[in-house]
Amino acid sequence: MLQPLIDSFRFFRNNLQNIATLIFVFVLISKIIELATTNLLPPSTSETSVALLQVLLSFLLNAIFQCTFILLLVKINKKQKVILLQCFREAMPFMPFYMLGGSLVNIIVFIGLLVLLVFPGLYAYARLNFFDFAIVIRSEDPITAIKTSWRITTGSVIRILLALMPLSVLMLIFVATFTLIDERTFITNTLGSLIFWTLGAFFVVLRYRLYIMLSSPKSS
Repeated sequence: MLQPLIDSFRFFRNNLQNIATLIFVFVLISKIIELATTNLLPPSTSETSVALLQVLLSFLLNAIFQCTFILLLVKINKKQKVILLQCFREAMPFMPFYMLGGSLVNIIVFIGLLVLLVFPGLYAYARLNFFDFAIVIRSEDPITAIKTSWRITTGSVIRILLALMPLSVLMLIFVATFTLIDERTFITNTLGSLIFWTLGAFFVVLRYRLYIMLSSPKSS
């Protein structure tokens, strides 16, 4: 399963300009949201309310990023002209479906990890990981997209976990380590956001390469 990782590195490097531009735009938006929720809300707003609002806005921003980035990857793969603003506009109709599908998948994986002693959660993580590509690329509704992800991953759970888990663990370690930093400046936060969004973008590229492989006639 090293080939998808190698292909992803090559793809990321060859299309770095478009990918870096998209990452920069979303890091900028995330910083604006962070500053707005920190400084513009009434002083009486509780810390819990601010934190909840930031989580919801982050979830929304991530949905927009994922759908936009998938469309960008598809256009690059088809050797079409890439216009980021056009990808952004085309991503908007998919965003509600992504958010609904993502919520369902996260709940299933969460139950599997915490309630059913880890392994069912990892199994569900591998089987349902490609629902977003089915939503954006195939224009499927969330339930159909989840079924599609389940179908194309039949017999490939171990391969998927071997390909995705190292980067998933790396991202979790980064987030956990970053949150332990007591005094974070604006520059530190921005640098952390750049690293996190870059890792996230590479993770999408890796999943896209796996999705193409799993969707091919040979893998069916």
